[in-house]
Amino acid sequence: MGYLKEGRQSEIEQKLIFDNCIGIGKRFLSVKNLAVFLDVSEHTVRKWVEKGSIPFVRIRDSNTIRFDVFEIVKWVNPIK
Repeated sequence: MGYLKEGRQSEIEQKLIFDNCIGIGKRFLSVKNLAVFLDVSEHTVRKWVEKGSIPFVRIRDSNTIRFDVFEIVKWVNPIK
């Protein structure tokens, strides 16, 4: 799937992580949480942000960025 490293995290495991995020009311993820969700390094997530290749929101008057879980799922699995 998408950017997940094959063999390290199954689609079922990713769905469980996604469901857990939504279940506890975490629609917006930090860099660290997104890296876990996608099974990549935080450095990779930050590079994607720098390149503008991943959807994110910047918290007003701050350098803090967050990722909308729903937008990330669409980004990882685009509808064809």
